[in-house]
Amino acid sequence: MTNKKQIITLKSNTHFIRIFFLLEILFTFSITMYASSFQDIKKDSSFYSYDEKIVNGTTGTPLGGFGCGAVKFNANTGCFAVMTTPPADAYDFVMKKDALLQFYSNRNGHIEVKDTLKASLVDGRPNDDAIWPLHLVDFGNINGVKVKMVGISPLDNQNYDNMHLPYALYEVVLTNTEASDVTAAFAFKWGSKGIPFSISSGKGIYNDKWSLMAACEHPQSKISIEDDVTNRSLQQGYCNHSLKQASVQKVSVTTTLSAHETQRIHFVLAWYNRTDPEIGYYMNLYKTPKEIAEHGLSVFSQLKGNAERLVFGIRKSNLPDWLKNQTLNTLVNVVNNSMYKKDGRVAFSEGQWTCFATMDQMWLARQIINQLLPFYGWQELNYWARTQMKNGQIHHDFNVMDVGDKREKRSLLVAWDDTEHADYRNIQKWVDLNCGFIISVYELYKATADRKQFDYLWPYVKKAAQRILVQVEQYGNKKYPFTFDNSENSYDAGGNPNPYNANLSAATYKIMVSLAKEK
Repeated sequence: MTNKKQIITLKSNTHFIRIFFLLEILFTFSITMYASSFQDIKKDSSFYSYDEKIVNGTTGTPLGGFGCGAVKFNANTGCFAVMTTPPADAYDFVMKKDALLQFYSNRNGHIEVKDTLKASLVDGRPNDDAIWPLHLVDFGNINGVKVKMVGISPLDNQNYDNMHLPYALYEVVLTNTEASDVTAAFAFKWGSKGIPFSISSGKGIYNDKWSLMAACEHPQSKISIEDDVTNRSLQQGYCNHSLKQASVQKVSVTTTLSAHETQRIHFVLAWYNRTDPEIGYYMNLYKTPKEIAEHGLSVFSQLKGNAERLVFGIRKSNLPDWLKNQTLNTLVNVVNNSMYKKDGRVAFSEGQWTCFATMDQMWLARQIINQLLPFYGWQELNYWARTQMKNGQIHHDFNVMDVGDKREKRSLLVAWDDTEHADYRNIQKWVDLNCGFIISVYELYKATADRKQFDYLWPYVKKAAQRILVQVEQYGNKKYPFTFDNSENSYDAGGNPNPYNANLSAATYKIMVSLAKEK
């Protein structure tokens, strides 16, 4: 252990490749076994008719801050879906009927428009690439203008306050492919279910729930806004500057592209969920979505660069394309399944089962969280520690159990120091929970060398270790010391958990010897 802090940053692609070293080992056998069948599939063009290097035909990449919910754009249909009450259950993204993208172009009097922008098709498949934290969409060539968009989910492990904010970023890239000038307008339409928007002249729209702000790269570009009644943006290329406070508004950017010129437009969509006063840490930082959207514009380039370094860095590795894509898209759970409460509690849900199995699900993902986003790892381990039972047992669950099936209540978490709260089953024989906590602290300490965090957690670590020794006395094998005969673990649906607990605790004993020498 060195004294120098070694938090992995986004500055080096090498660090991200190391994240997947273990995965490469794990999948080597299966890749070898099925290599010949993969070759056979590739020969069958009717089956293997798409580029495995991209991920398309999906409902889009979830874009949003840690513990804030997300917005998705379905490039195949041109529709948006939203989820602003984290964590996401299996069916929590709801389609927005009053949201879409539009395009206008005028080249020497020849006008072409798209009422609803959708990805162009290549071999019958939508030309987009949904790979967290990016969503790359190619809308094709319209009147000699190439129209592309990059959706960005905020990723920043140098300034975490940029990451746990409820916003999605979109960069629109317009390229004039011909030798004549062309006027182009890109419009972003958004609705707010009967809540009228106010107008921020030359910038965008906002109310208490949503905000959509735009910024132009070219100084001659103009931002206009309308209430989507006259639809002038598709008729003349600019909005009617209506000051009417309608609940559906359109923010349009109009520009002139010289021959073969490329220009960029930035949009930031921000939201603010007020259904739960403790839902998000972002409530400590900003009071309105307008403030959040304006901040997003100010850090746009930084967040875009972070996201691109992660995606393009991993894709440069020599791992199989399907594995790189699968691994990157597994990270959508950083958005979908994360909770970061106003008072600092961090927890992850299992998915369909809300936050049941938070503990065992997430300690198995600790390697990536440690290296990519260590701040949230420490926050979560602090929460696990402070809810540790008085007898030393680490909990399996952290959600409030008696809320029934009410969606708005399923994200409720127990308080910081609620040590004796109910789990969904009796966990007193579950050895792996205590092992998982100790292993998680050890691995995160090794990754970050954060002595302050480690020293704070050390008393809880010792208590969890003592709990394992108590469990081995109660449920252990008398012939083979420190192994188990009658224990249980998180995989509680049958089978024999004793060998698993014995192996896991053996690693934990070794860790405790190492940490005890250091302390």
